[in-house]
Amino acid sequence: MGGEGAEGPAVDRAIVAALLDELGAERTQEICGAFVQDGHAKLAALQAALDGDDAALVARAAHGLKSGSGFVGAKAVFQLCADMERTAGTGDLDFSRRHLDDLRDRLAQAEAELVPRHG
Repeated sequence: MGGEGAEGPAVDRAIVAALLDELGAERTQEICGAFVQDGHAKLAALQAALDGDDAALVARAAHGLKSGSGFVGAKAVFQLCADMERTAGTGDLDFSRRHLDDLRDRLAQAEAELVPRHG
């Protein structure tokens, strides 16, 4: 697992190690791959919800991505999603708009650490 960002690893390695111990390498890879795929879908949903000024949908998409990121240990994604969910829950979409690109970057960092590239 490589691809650390300037702020250190995007993924809590202890959580990944626990998944590996409990579920094995193959199942852990499947889960991490599913998280990345779902993450891209949730980002698209977040963008669409922001484009439509729909705070409830922003909160829902952020909550879904937060859940998955917590499970795989993508701590920066988790924190940004928690903040987006909280602020969107009050009807405030400014935070989510300002940090959507950062969320994309953090998800890409987590993907680089979670999904090995071969070739």
